[in-house]
Amino acid sequence: MSKGQYALEYLITYGWALVAIVIIIIVLFAFGILNPNTFQGSNCSGFGRIGYIDHALSGTDGEFKITLGNGEKNHILADNATVSIDEDRDGTFDATAANDETWFGSTENTFTLSVDSIDSGSRYTVNLKIEYEAINSLAKEETAICSGLAN
Repeated sequence: MSKGQYALEYLITYGWALVAIVIIIIVLFAFGILNPNTFQGSNCSGFGRIGYIDHALSGTDGEFKITLGNGEKNHILADNATVSIDEDRDGTFDATAANDETWFGSTENTFTLSVDSIDSGSRYTVNLKIEYEAINSLAKEETAICSGLAN
């Protein structure tokens, strides 16, 4: 009879310890300390020849800036590269921006697009599309998905 009592006391003692640990973990998630979104950086994936360099979204200014590298061997003339953004990911692109000067091969260019529905401090995921035509080349289109934390 005493062995059963010892076993029950052992289970109850460690059971309360496990309940306390679960409550502590829930509290840490509630305060965002263990939230993985807090630690995930900005990233963008999907572009091919047009290389991704960096991007940032400012919720206060309503601007999404993305820096891309021209991976084509030829230059892209002014207004021959257009970046479009779908900020609510409904399939309709909400804003566009074009290169205002010749984008030379193996160089970077920054595009600035207007956004409306993303607030500062919130996580975002947007769809991007770039349509471009390099000199002596066919028209091309590439897409990407970018995410991060709005400034």
